[in-house]
Amino acid sequence: MNSGPNQHYIPRFVQKPFGIPPKRSQIWFIERGKSPEKRAIKRTGSQTHFYSHSAATGDVTLDNDITNAENRLASILHNIRSVPIGNSADPPAAAAIIAHLAPRTAHFRNSLKHGLTQVAERSAVLFNDPGNLRAFVGLDETIPNDRFRKRVFSDLVNLPEISELNLPAHVLERVAFYLSKENAGEFLDDFVSLVRYFQNELQSGSENLVRDSHNKGLVESLKSNPRETFLATLDWTIQSAPTAGAILPDCVVTALNEVGEIAPLMLLGQHDISVVIMPVSPEKLLVGSASGCTLPRSFSYNVEAARASDSFFLSSSNNAEIVRLCPVIGDRSTPVLDEEVESGIQDLLPKSPPPRLEDDLGNSEPTYRPIDPDSSNFKYELSFD
Repeated sequence: MNSGPNQHYIPRFVQKPFGIPPKRSQIWFIERGKSPEKRAIKRTGSQTHFYSHSAATGDVTLDNDITNAENRLASILHNIRSVPIGNSADPPAAAAIIAHLAPRTAHFRNSLKHGLTQVAERSAVLFNDPGNLRAFVGLDETIPNDRFRKRVFSDLVNLPEISELNLPAHVLERVAFYLSKENAGEFLDDFVSLVRYFQNELQSGSENLVRDSHNKGLVESLKSNPRETFLATLDWTIQSAPTAGAILPDCVVTALNEVGEIAPLMLLGQHDISVVIMPVSPEKLLVGSASGCTLPRSFSYNVEAARASDSFFLSSSNNAEIVRLCPVIGDRSTPVLDEEVESGIQDLLPKSPPPRLEDDLGNSEPTYRPIDPDSSNFKYELSFD
């Protein structure tokens, strides 16, 4: 069985209810910075060989496996859509749909690529500063520290020529540390060369690296999906969509974090998730809530779904209320990634030490005076240990 070249990352059975009435074979494609476009669903939310290239007759590809999974999931989603507004949805069924659809999108793949590019660019800026480099490898202090042990000494101690010296580990550590500090210039030059090589490899091969990693993750998720187990613990209900009709974001599933901020589900860790939202039709939202969490009263689904999209969303109509969402597409999606990358980069460096007492006091006069040794008030105590 061969995969066709046109492979949907947003399945047709998901798009169909959002199609333009009455035939629902077309859908409104609303892209950032462009006029709304009417597109055939069979050519929307898809790319040529997105998951896998054509295989020899009889070989099973990732696209084949995904298509086989869709046959079961389409029936499950149909049953969820039939649940009346205000009623509960079956948690295992909701979890199965969400866990399958959220990670397979182009939105998620593009997010991985953007994150990888940001890591390369930010690390290039970070490690061009000699002070940052010294701090990163632990050469900014006067004695060996955990950063030096982890990033330098752990590799040195395993070298055959070092282990053959049969010296105690603490002695080797001290010798390695002071030699590294004495030769810091040469040492850091070599480190910079290694970092730059890594950055160049990341940037030049990011497209294939991300695609391969994404596909590998999808293969594993079809076998076992820990996120599905977590999602099944949420309280799932069917809720009303906006009166203008719910849009379908290119990430398909969005979520709110613990402080009520929107993000694509795949960009949040499980411990950050309070509410999960997926539109199942223009009239209905599938909503999963953690214990004690609800959607805020002021929550505007369409606005937030557009903000969480990467570059487009889909809709059954292009009325004024839908079109006005175009300028906010991507407002939240990219910043979430950038914040995470920046946080990770800063975590590589040690935290700034607390200010010294004299820094707090500034240039003010000291509040004490030494006692004159010749005065009768002068006393001292001497002890030996």
